[in-house]
Amino acid sequence: MPSSEQPVGSMQRQDILLVGASYQNGENPANTDFNQVPSALSDFSGSIHHSWFSGRPRPVVLVNHTGAGTYAGPSEHNIPGSPPFQTAFSQHTTRVSNQRTIDWPWHPPSSTQSSLFIDDRSRTQEEIQQLLQHVRPDEDLDAAGAGLQPPGLRVQLLPHQAKGLAWMKNMEEGSNKGGILADDMGLGKTVQAISLMLEHPPPADEHKPTLVITPVALLEQWKSEFQKFLRISHLPSLITLHGQDARRPWSEVAEYDIVLTTYGTLASESRRWLTSLERLQFDPEARQILKDEFPTLGEGSTFHRIVLDEAHLIKNKNTKTAKAVCMLSAKYRWCLTGTPMQNRVEEIYSLIKFCRMRPYDDAEQFGRDIVRPLRGRNHQSGTLAMEKFQALLRAILLRRTKTSTINGTPILQLPPKHEVEDRVVFDKDQLEFYQALEREAQIQFNRYITNGKVGRNYSKTLVLLLRLRQCCCSPQLITNLRDFVTCKIFRGIDMLANAQKMPHAVVQRIQEDDEIECPVCMDAVDNPTIFNPCGHTVCTDCFCQMADCIEVEVGDRLTCPHCRGSVELKKITDLESLEQVWSSEQIQASSINQAHLHRGTRQNNATKERVLSRLEKIYQPCAKIDRLVQLLHEIRHRGEGEKTIVFSSFTSFLDLVECCMRQDTVLMNYARYDGSMSVQERSKAVARFMLDLDCQFMLISLKAGNTGLNLSVANHVVILDPFWNPFLELQAMDRCHRIGQLREVTVHRMLIGGQDEEQPDLFGDPVTIEDRIMQLQATKKQLFESASRRFAFEIV
Repeated sequence: MPSSEQPVGSMQRQDILLVGASYQNGENPANTDFNQVPSALSDFSGSIHHSWFSGRPRPVVLVNHTGAGTYAGPSEHNIPGSPPFQTAFSQHTTRVSNQRTIDWPWHPPSSTQSSLFIDDRSRTQEEIQQLLQHVRPDEDLDAAGAGLQPPGLRVQLLPHQAKGLAWMKNMEEGSNKGGILADDMGLGKTVQAISLMLEHPPPADEHKPTLVITPVALLEQWKSEFQKFLRISHLPSLITLHGQDARRPWSEVAEYDIVLTTYGTLASESRRWLTSLERLQFDPEARQILKDEFPTLGEGSTFHRIVLDEAHLIKNKNTKTAKAVCMLSAKYRWCLTGTPMQNRVEEIYSLIKFCRMRPYDDAEQFGRDIVRPLRGRNHQSGTLAMEKFQALLRAILLRRTKTSTINGTPILQLPPKHEVEDRVVFDKDQLEFYQALEREAQIQFNRYITNGKVGRNYSKTLVLLLRLRQCCCSPQLITNLRDFVTCKIFRGIDMLANAQKMPHAVVQRIQEDDEIECPVCMDAVDNPTIFNPCGHTVCTDCFCQMADCIEVEVGDRLTCPHCRGSVELKKITDLESLEQVWSSEQIQASSINQAHLHRGTRQNNATKERVLSRLEKIYQPCAKIDRLVQLLHEIRHRGEGEKTIVFSSFTSFLDLVECCMRQDTVLMNYARYDGSMSVQERSKAVARFMLDLDCQFMLISLKAGNTGLNLSVANHVVILDPFWNPFLELQAMDRCHRIGQLREVTVHRMLIGGQDEEQPDLFGDPVTIEDRIMQLQATKKQLFESASRRFAFEIV
């Protein structure tokens, strides 16, 4: 079975248990006993003991090279860089002598080398000392970065960017050969990375390209950033490996300065590459194929530098994408992300593994020295593990936020950002409909609890909560789709029979693959829907949204988001059914090929027009859309040229919003950006919104547009529905609250309550699932803020 660990775009199992338990008992999730209901919210670093944040210094047991323990006094004296702290950081328990299996035969991570010496304590000590050499006092960074301005750069680096460039150059010149640039969104990670390419190019006699791996939606933006930041005389030669151009021979690729590709293209190449390795065993001449058809992973493919943009996308170490990036060969390795950790300490491990930061690029050592002690209940071991983790981050990671300062001066002078809650209420009929759905959810979840089958019914529980979220947006999202509990789409479908009819080649592919990744939202899932006959998969959430479109346009057939093949709903199955039929012992995990990273059901303009026309005929008013239209009118009538971005988790809800805007002469000039659009269509939508003064509104899918986009022309953000992960929403807000913003930014968070007399207190009894989600978000934010203060991994 796939791992239960999921990246933060998805709702995790523990979150479901937490919210579900609150429905079962009628309790406030904020007051739930985390020991009784395990939650990822309290697992940012395992089970975080509150005493760690109390400010009281704790004694630390230091272990010298002989293993003898000595008392070091209060931990506040063991600051990074001091000998006692280094000794504490270097403490290691008895090592496991088993050699780790090498998963990838061509470019194994350097940790496999250190694993050969896993019993060699002195070697591990040496590797840790090399890490600590990169912990530099802030004043050293200030001096190194003062006035640093690479030739050929068209823009003047801001002080914090020059300082970041100096740090990156120092990391490459040292033993780490890279690191993690984790600046807050909107502080200029891209310009710092491009400046590094100018400041530290490959030697003239050893020309090798720099590989930039990015989400597909940001390909065009990276191209434009090179043109924006560099003088014509210093523009690099650039090639894009994507789509039909993905299979270029290395001999051609190696001639370029910059190679752009996507995570999906790389994952697809890794799948083909491993298949070709099998052929190599029987056909020695196939070795040439590894050079001609695999430009990034083939034999001899070595880059000067690799840059992972939005590197948090590889946080799940079990996904094919995360494994593929670790197969790449390069001299320098960089991760760019504004959110290196969101839920769990383990999320940063994949980044450490990619960067090959020994000894902690070994999963066993990272878990033994950091993760497991943090989860344990031994305060002393937990404190020591936290100190190790703190030193590790300071050695490999640089993070500044918008509130960071240099010499007492904020690094970035941005206009203020205001967050306001805009509460709307159900009308009487909508409230009754919601309460009926909620009662059904309570009954169903109680049944799972009583039978001890919550885990086995993970996807079904997710559907229960999904429907409540959709009902808060508009009851119309579910009334024409399926019965809330019995699931009309699945009614009458024999999942086991369909699994038995699955082609043997598809079953074999599932057996050989790793962990499931949804091609629509890129989340990892446990029990996805499987299409027949292609065998591609999609998570329950995205499948429900795809089915929305089918119900709207009667007669349309469902299209597989991966291969674009036609899918009959009556022939679908799921992973649990497949395992029952084909033996769970044979099927260990599953994954999908992300060759194109298409998100959602692609619709041509004619089909989209038919869908919207039909929606306009059956559209039913709802509280949120009525309030949104009123708000957009208010902003437009100010006559100040203000622009607004509207986010929703549901593209089907954005369709309903679009129906209203199309018929409103004030609002009809808008743009749309979601995962169903091609790269070119998205780029055109962004360009229109940025450049057309009359286009003052943009509708964006939260998952498709929360990262990478620069929409600083807007100064209003509307979040129509809260998401389980608050950091996704923060990323969405930062699309406009970033460098280049000249106006004050207002974030309108639209929430729905009961009737007027039932306005909830955030930490009182929740009225709707949206209130429960907001409580969940508050807990996550508080936990992250407390942990990050303790980690002290910010360098300013």
